[in-house]
Amino acid sequence: MNVRSLFGCIGLGVITAISAWLGFTIGKLIGIPPWIGGIIAVAIIVAVAVSRLIAKPFESYDKGVDYAIQGDLLKAKEQFQESLRLYPGHDLSKDAIRLIDDVLHEKIKGKTLAHLFTGMKLASQGYDSKAITEIKLAQSLDPNYSGVYSTLGATYRALGRPDEAIAECKMAVALDPDSSMSHYELGAAYKVGGQIDAAIEEYRKALKISPEHGSAHKDLAFCYRDIGDRRHMIEHRDKALALGVNVDLHELNKPQEGQWLRYSKSITDDFPFKDGPRLAWSINCPVDRTRLVHYSRADLVLEGFTINCTACGSRIDVVVQGDSVTVSTYYQRKVLD
Repeated sequence: MNVRSLFGCIGLGVITAISAWLGFTIGKLIGIPPWIGGIIAVAIIVAVAVSRLIAKPFESYDKGVDYAIQGDLLKAKEQFQESLRLYPGHDLSKDAIRLIDDVLHEKIKGKTLAHLFTGMKLASQGYDSKAITEIKLAQSLDPNYSGVYSTLGATYRALGRPDEAIAECKMAVALDPDSSMSHYELGAAYKVGGQIDAAIEEYRKALKISPEHGSAHKDLAFCYRDIGDRRHMIEHRDKALALGVNVDLHELNKPQEGQWLRYSKSITDDFPFKDGPRLAWSINCPVDRTRLVHYSRADLVLEGFTINCTACGSRIDVVVQGDSVTVSTYYQRKVLD
């Protein structure tokens, strides 16, 4: 722990103690048990402190954008680095640092960067047409720089215009096939356009170039969820979380209408377990985790079976293949509502 963090913890402790004392005193004055007043005061101060901690990396990012627009690239880079220190999974800050480095290494003009960041800021504020105008100005200054095309593609994607987003991101990839940002943005554009297989391919290309791209891992997890590949969904979910990326686990685990979900299990000594002359195959329904059991004769070679979940009605197909089984579950919206 560095000195700044240590003093921050001490300060938070002092403020919490003072708040507890005030809550205790106020509780006595207004006629509620003093200890309840103390708990309420501490809860309020902790909630405020946590909200500030959550907001701080994004505040640093916004300051970095402002410095970049003003042309103070060193201060901008410091703010983006501070944002990453507070939130290591903030890929926007990583991309911003790459853009600044490209200016410092004279790959693009400073004015190009200013127009790019101005466009990004306008887009975040809802000024869509002005944002596109600014980014196109950046394109006119550096027409051979992939970053201006991927940024414009990201803006079109955010506006729900996937065809234009795909066209711009394809141009970015053509100009710089080794840019993870370009492949990531093309994947994101494909995803918005409903082309999940193409999105997966581009995300995987982005990760081959930059394995630490947390947002690519997160988006891949959602793509694999959408095609029912639970094993890869979990793999990329865990990698995103390990890189510090916020993943909406509730949304990720929410079944999709008409979706098949598949996963594999190995046959072991206790799966299926013996129940007298029968074998008991115990499967958990992936929709609601209901434990389901299918019985078969131990002396028969079983190739597969189907179970209907007693709780949600989902259909579960089980295929036995040598020493493993593949479990496929079909989700239906009407079952889940």
